[in-house]
Amino acid sequence: MLALFLFLAATPIQNIEVRGNKTIPSPVIVALSGLKSGQLADKPEFETACMRIIRTGFFAGCNYAYEITAARSSNVIFVVQEAERTQSVRLEIPGLDQEKFQAAEPMLGMKIPESDVANQTYVAALQRFLKTKEVPNVDVDLQHKETVIAFGEGKKVPRRAPDPTPHASKVNYLFGELIIKGLPAFTERRVRALWSIQPGDPIKETTADDFVSEVLESKVVPVEFQDASTRTEPRPNSNTADITITFKNGSSPR
Repeated sequence: MLALFLFLAATPIQNIEVRGNKTIPSPVIVALSGLKSGQLADKPEFETACMRIIRTGFFAGCNYAYEITAARSSNVIFVVQEAERTQSVRLEIPGLDQEKFQAAEPMLGMKIPESDVANQTYVAALQRFLKTKEVPNVDVDLQHKETVIAFGEGKKVPRRAPDPTPHASKVNYLFGELIIKGLPAFTERRVRALWSIQPGDPIKETTADDFVSEVLESKVVPVEFQDASTRTEPRPNSNTADITITFKNGSSPR
């Protein structure tokens, strides 16, 4: 009796509608659901269909709604949410007709979600298209947002070289004291007013020269003091350094 009741609860599907999709065509999603018009179906079949859609890795959500018509058939609506595509795909497959592949697999495209399931779906589609059971190399580079899938001779293509390790910058120091030489007291006070680095703040080798450029651009020193030299001098056994700026009076007799 229970089996007969379940059979009677299922109704033939009259229409399947998809909502919420943005890039994946509705007919593709209907095909993924595994359902067809005329098929007997009820909640268990609709739930299974949603699971099939989710398991591709290209959808973040799937819900369904259905109504029974007066003719005892059902209209089904699948509401889907596509997964964000963050990984670019690079195919290293010699001889692949990429246009034909994309036409045969319109869901895939050249960007995919960042998930193993999406990668598996892509690989399975390539295996179908290439008519091969070969296991490809799949290289997922999260840093550069790129997934490389290689079949055949494409496996020998060098992968992206790792980013070179940044050259270790020369030792940066913590600021100790600013020493200014060669300026009249009034002008020195004006120059110091431009200095914003506090003791203990990190400084670079270029900090002193950058400051001199700022001082000269501000025109707070007389023209005759436009020549200046700098020295960043570390304190003994310390990562603290003092900066000395010496302004030369160009009008003084030599």
